[in-house]
Amino acid sequence: MDLCTGARKTLLLAGEFPRVATRVKASDRVAIATILKSITARMSPARSAPLPSSAGWTPGREALLAALLLLIACLAECCAWTMQHTWIKRDGRFYVNVNTTLVERRSLDQRGFADSWYTGELGWNRNLDSGWSNVSLGRNGEHWPKHPFLLPLLSTPLFYAFGLWGTLLFNLLALAAAAGAGMAWMRLRGQSTQAPWASLVAVVVFVFLTSIREYAYDYHVDVLLLALWLGALLCLHSRRGVPAGALYGLCLVIKPTCLILAPSLLLLVCEQRAWRGLLRAGAALLAVGLAWGAVNTWMFGRPWWTGYHRVLSVVAGKPTVVTHTELFTTPWLEGLERIWSGHWGLYHRYVLLALALPGLVLLARRRPWYTASALLGLTASLTVFAFYRYEGDRFHWPAMALLLPALAESLDSAGRLLVRLSSRLLVAWREAPEAWIAALLAPAWLAGTLLAGWPASRRLGDPGLLGVPGGVAYALVCTACAAFFAARLGRRLALPGLAAALVLCAFAMPALRVDLLGSGLLLTSAALGFAALDSALLERWHAAAVLAALCDWTAGMPGPASAAVLWLALWSDRRTALRVAIVCAACLGAAMVADLLSGAGLLDCTLVLVVGRGLGQPASLGSLGQALVDVGPARSLWPLLLAAPVGLALAIGPRTRAASAVAILLALLTTLDKALLKPGAPSPAWALCLVLLAAPALESAVRGLFALGKRLRLGQPGRALAASAALLALLFLVGLARDVIASLQPFRLASVQTLRRAEVDLAGIPCDFMAWEHMSWECSHHDNTVFSGMVGLGLPEGLHVRGQRRDLLLIPTGRRGRRRTVRIPKLRAGRAFQLLHCVPDGLRGHASVSVSAGDRLLDRFEVPASTDGEIRTRRLDTAELAGQRIELVLQVESLDRQQAAVAFDGGWIDE
Repeated sequence: MDLCTGARKTLLLAGEFPRVATRVKASDRVAIATILKSITARMSPARSAPLPSSAGWTPGREALLAALLLLIACLAECCAWTMQHTWIKRDGRFYVNVNTTLVERRSLDQRGFADSWYTGELGWNRNLDSGWSNVSLGRNGEHWPKHPFLLPLLSTPLFYAFGLWGTLLFNLLALAAAAGAGMAWMRLRGQSTQAPWASLVAVVVFVFLTSIREYAYDYHVDVLLLALWLGALLCLHSRRGVPAGALYGLCLVIKPTCLILAPSLLLLVCEQRAWRGLLRAGAALLAVGLAWGAVNTWMFGRPWWTGYHRVLSVVAGKPTVVTHTELFTTPWLEGLERIWSGHWGLYHRYVLLALALPGLVLLARRRPWYTASALLGLTASLTVFAFYRYEGDRFHWPAMALLLPALAESLDSAGRLLVRLSSRLLVAWREAPEAWIAALLAPAWLAGTLLAGWPASRRLGDPGLLGVPGGVAYALVCTACAAFFAARLGRRLALPGLAAALVLCAFAMPALRVDLLGSGLLLTSAALGFAALDSALLERWHAAAVLAALCDWTAGMPGPASAAVLWLALWSDRRTALRVAIVCAACLGAAMVADLLSGAGLLDCTLVLVVGRGLGQPASLGSLGQALVDVGPARSLWPLLLAAPVGLALAIGPRTRAASAVAILLALLTTLDKALLKPGAPSPAWALCLVLLAAPALESAVRGLFALGKRLRLGQPGRALAASAALLALLFLVGLARDVIASLQPFRLASVQTLRRAEVDLAGIPCDFMAWEHMSWECSHHDNTVFSGMVGLGLPEGLHVRGQRRDLLLIPTGRRGRRRTVRIPKLRAGRAFQLLHCVPDGLRGHASVSVSAGDRLLDRFEVPASTDGEIRTRRLDTAELAGQRIELVLQVESLDRQQAAVAFDGGWIDE
């Protein structure tokens, strides 16, 4: 019996089944139904392939999955903008100072960094605002850190092992830990009735679709605070009172204002009825408080005094001590308005969190204690910080984190409602509630970013869809369609919800978000392409063929979508493949005829749906490769490029073979299609395919890590402590090896080690502020704000000579030609010193240079104003000083009262 005959008989039997069912025994009815199901499965293998299931996934595995997912997403954000040291912004400089003193001097004392700020003798600092200060006055006159030292204390092992890169790594790990703790808090012991995908998407929305994402490329204490706070909520819910109290105590150490959230914690304890855990948490909190009080007494003289109570400032030219408690003086209504609509305003930076409000309403009856806790915490945070002089969205992160369960409830309820509506109107799409939520959240995020001004698109010369009537609405529709169909395709590759979460992350990654409001053709082709694949997997071949042809037409070149749909048709049936090929050819032929009749070239897509600018000049694979290297949005694809091959190998299996192969084929073809690549930016279809291919790799990584942890028995407290100690020992050995290697290197003038030892002044003014972002010593308010006006290595851009980057030590004069002096103490002299000097590109020489060893002048020479790009060498005889400890002094002075700059390198040589 052939397949067609079997199909006809199956349908006849299905039609007669209700009439004869009453005459058949129950066991026989079950057997007949099983036979019908198996025959139907054979008829449609693509549609009936079993999908990955979340069965067997514990809350711990789900938490690790969320942590890895956010780690990959935040790493992609960092890859786009990574340059040496540039993530050290604002207060990050002061935290790095603490890291440095801990490693170099084993001390928290900050003397040596910006000491001149507190003298009142520099002119600009006669009245120094407390916001400028980075130190607090100790009880014995020490300069302790004003900011909480817990962040540099915890990150110092990574800082010692990897240098400044360790600070960025710690920031990323803290953000991933916050995501994992938030996921586990929502999933442990059935706290929520939502589906796991709703909790995962809620974590993605909170961490990556709000302005918290902007702090991924940073070194910020509030990221650590968020991780500790969510960890405290997790431990409190899992009835682990001791770690809950300890983590909350550390939150208070970082910011004593977290005390306003204590009532919210008590309400959560009332919900759990964990009174014994409350006593243990109180004991742990008391222990942390006593230790903190002892440290404060030793540093500042009072248990209740912190660095914020003893801020060193200058008033009328004299050092004085001020307290930050005096900064809560802003009128309440004015501060509330600033919190809502200021530069860091919540309404345009956290707009998606408004989706948590329906969830609060839905949970009000089922979980009244939690609802009261979230509302109380948010109200307390807004009320207290409205009085604060300074504005910051990060101040409200702990309070906003309480909205996570409500956000998950809103998403889960909305998903079930959308599925119910689709089951009546769109029967083919009645599955995958997470795909419907992705289709809702992706355009909602795009609309929210438009409220913030969309700075990324303003960098482009073409206003794109923003300059066309109805263009924004069209972009929102295309974004929703692309997210929906990509998420439906991805659910065949990995766990439910993981694909949707990855798709949402993809739209927020720089690779896509900077081009969502471009010409519209790339986004249109992506939406049509994924819709064609979805129709093919549902065996709606004619719709798939038409959509694939439209995708290739809008893309500007036939091939990717049509080939993918044709491949699926061949996998199903040869006659079906023939029909698909005919329909695709007919549609593409009609498009070519329309293009020719309009006078345009073949597949130029003259029927541009929104704008007529087209794709512009197509790019080549070479330009894409260069874009992946240069700083910019395309570099955010590097984590996906590394994970996609692993996911490709894991996805090819009997269950997901069709969908994974289609995604792979589409991704590979679009990399070779020049028309799908704009200069410097990949196509949305290509980026989304990489995201989908990375999903199986993430899932398998979680399984592998849990298997490794089970084998090593890391669930036992003793084993976990031993593993932590081993990790710290490994980091110590790495850092020790770096120190040994650095000590064995010969002295070099243009090196980080030499720069750190240098003592710099500008005509008697100390230059003691370390600008870590470009490794330069700065005379604050006396030097230029760019590296070319400071003594340093000129990182991250570096110094260029004849267009080539060179590692040189730049020593500029003051802006009016004032003399600059650099002293490098405690050097063991050799028999001769080889000095290299030049004027870098874009800078001006015309300076006098003198080199001394202590009080002995070794050489004096002049550097011409114009530069020919030549690095000149001078040999200085130091035979009489060989073997002695000397101080090398370099002085640069302008010859005409204008700023001059000379770059140096060199070291001791033996004749």
